[in-house]
Amino acid sequence: HQWFSPESRGWYCGDNHVHALHDSHAMVKASLDYTALQGRANGLNWITEAGSNVPYDAIDQLDTASFLLRYAAEQRLGAYVGHVNTPGIVLPIEKERIKTIMNRPLPVQAIKKRVHELGGIVAHTHPLTPRHQLHWMGATEFFSDTVMGQCADLFDIDSRATEYLWFMGLNLGNRVGASGSTDSALGRVRTASPGDRRVYCRAETFTYPAIIKAMRQGRTVATNGGSFFPFFTMDGHEPGDIIQLKAQRTLTARMEIQTLEGVRTAQLYRNGVRVWATNLTGQTGPIKLEKTVEESQTCWYVLRIEEQQGRWAITSPIYVQSDVASPELQAESIILAINNCTRFVELRRAFYAHVIATVSKGDTIKHVALLRDGQVLKAFLPQAGDNVAHDRVPVTQLNGEYETGWQWSPDPGKAVHFQGDFPVEDTGWYAVRLQTESGRLITSDSIRFDTAHPNSRTLSTAHLNGCDSSLKLWGYGEEMPLEDIKIPFVGDNWWYPKNTYWQMTADFGQGGQHMGGGWKDATSFFRQAN
Repeated sequence: HQWFSPESRGWYCGDNHVHALHDSHAMVKASLDYTALQGRANGLNWITEAGSNVPYDAIDQLDTASFLLRYAAEQRLGAYVGHVNTPGIVLPIEKERIKTIMNRPLPVQAIKKRVHELGGIVAHTHPLTPRHQLHWMGATEFFSDTVMGQCADLFDIDSRATEYLWFMGLNLGNRVGASGSTDSALGRVRTASPGDRRVYCRAETFTYPAIIKAMRQGRTVATNGGSFFPFFTMDGHEPGDIIQLKAQRTLTARMEIQTLEGVRTAQLYRNGVRVWATNLTGQTGPIKLEKTVEESQTCWYVLRIEEQQGRWAITSPIYVQSDVASPELQAESIILAINNCTRFVELRRAFYAHVIATVSKGDTIKHVALLRDGQVLKAFLPQAGDNVAHDRVPVTQLNGEYETGWQWSPDPGKAVHFQGDFPVEDTGWYAVRLQTESGRLITSDSIRFDTAHPNSRTLSTAHLNGCDSSLKLWGYGEEMPLEDIKIPFVGDNWWYPKNTYWQMTADFGQGGQHMGGGWKDATSFFRQAN
């Protein structure tokens, strides 16, 4: 017996990141048939299969009246970029096009253009996985894209930390919908089940194109499960809508929560700050709530609910757009990572610093410097042009060894984005200093590199600032001893899973909020900027 049917009100749920048979030598001989069965059993209306070692020629034969199975490959576009899913594309992206996109700065922006041409949408997936390093799976390019106003369509939420990163992107003026997916790999013995995290969307009809359209419009709710569902409107507007504001006015938020086993709390967030919350412990559904707010500024609101066991759901934003012109955006992101991995998979004994810096439209970069102990170790100047060796874009291109190099985007003459690699050979405190043509001078937090340390390791600090909001992320992890690294290198040892540590600090205008954990001794490797 189904206790509540979101479909009866036009809301359909799915998982846009499922692999039927991710690995060529899988423990479980899964298939598309098995994937569809899992989806139907878990109450999903659709699955976007994201790439496997299976034939796809008969995939549409697995549809039913209430379930759709489609294929759109996950794109792994480079180091310090992140993985994205591409649901809705009507044709595969051309291999040569992908190759070209991967060998340029900011490949997510380029893939988004092609995906939209093919009828699809782009979603950042597992955005902070693993949280202690920026090199591979996490949505590292999101830091730059948010500053440039060029974000993906959706952002997968799987924790409070990813919520805060999403909030930061919204505060910089981006319109990005909430999403949820699992990266389920059904060929593995231990994996999430499809739909353990899922996205709901309000579609006009139950067709895959209508579902894609709804997700593109931000008419979504993300959740990690639980027997509840939130409906949210403001003056009749739904998630994804824009409320035009000509003058200050009273807005009425109406919330309806369908719940089988109860909900602990409902919370209303404005620009990342919780502005209202209520304790719902002991109440049974449906629960109807109402809250009025006085509004005069451009902003956004989301509704978040949570139950006793910590399962949650969060809506996409309802946007408020004031006719009063906002000040010109001034924002920047700075990323510094030091580690001893190649661009893909292998470890080396040499360490490199990887630097990414981005500024918002209306400003340009005057100077980027890699600092050691407060002194300039390497100055990067736009007038010196690009330094790209062996036709491999620095930092993000995925094949080969790292070597000294840098590149400006869109070009050195009007650079809003920089990425560069430089060897690290001496003990010291390393940081990045960014100067813009408008006179802004920003220095990152410092990370401690010690040549006497015997192990492979990664250290990173990432900063995102603008619109009276800020977010920074520290990360640390260790791998095998340096003396054990042999060439040719054999293994998959670039995850740095030992002694891991991470810390996030987010401030949306009302004081810093901290989260993190891991090996506490790693805190000695980080120092805040003055």
